[in-house]
Amino acid sequence: MDVVLATMSSPSSPQPRPTAKLGRNDPCWCNSGKKYKYCHFDADRDRLVTVDPALHPPGTPVQVNYKDDIINLTTILSAPIKRFCADHDFYFFGSTFTLGDLEVANKKLGDGSLTREHLIDACKKRLTSDIALAFVDDACRTFDSFYGRDKILKDAIEAHFAGKYTLSTPALFAQLEGILRKVGALEYRDTFKPTIKRDIWDNRLLFSMKDSAQFFNGYISRLYEGQKDDPFNRNTVLHGERTDYDTEENSLILLLCILEVRIFLWFEKNTKPLV
Repeated sequence: MDVVLATMSSPSSPQPRPTAKLGRNDPCWCNSGKKYKYCHFDADRDRLVTVDPALHPPGTPVQVNYKDDIINLTTILSAPIKRFCADHDFYFFGSTFTLGDLEVANKKLGDGSLTREHLIDACKKRLTSDIALAFVDDACRTFDSFYGRDKILKDAIEAHFAGKYTLSTPALFAQLEGILRKVGALEYRDTFKPTIKRDIWDNRLLFSMKDSAQFFNGYISRLYEGQKDDPFNRNTVLHGERTDYDTEENSLILLLCILEVRIFLWFEKNTKPLV
């Protein structure tokens, strides 16, 4: 963790925090040479939590700022990479990255050599067929939104790792939409929209999950955006408009998205409000 923190804050000379508000794309005040959003933006932002009065005695402050609390550390470590991914049409699949991967990514971000391809290669390296099958098996036994999908998902995983991306990509696109519809209680007649909850994490002090939910929903919106002539888009693939979608990268991303939904559901089920 010390290495990651060092790459986030490596000023050429100590600098005081500015009093004027910086734009996200402005150079960071610390003279690291990085854009503010890739450096101290998340360390500087407030983390205001509205306290549930039912959990605290009378006189407890209505709001508490957890910006400088140790609980916010994991958010600060991964946030620059999440923002880089969002800027490069990708999503940071944190469950696939080790702390070592995160340290390498932050170093590369610091020296300007980080690329989308580097992050995708890290995901390819970490995700194996056995891991994917185990996670899907657990999800299908645990969460209603995955119930009854085990055979389809396992067949799609088998196709993916066999290099049959013409089969895995459309199957995973359809199942990802079906799962998210169940998560958000959307009927098939309803217009599809991202359904991962964002408003439950603050009182659980899971700020990193809140940020991830925001970025994930944004990424899903782009994948399912209508009237978009893109080989990697729900409509062009499932409506048969494009036939050039069969790449390992596209199939991998959809598989990781499905596994990411499981992560959100697991944390929602196994954590509770603390403040």
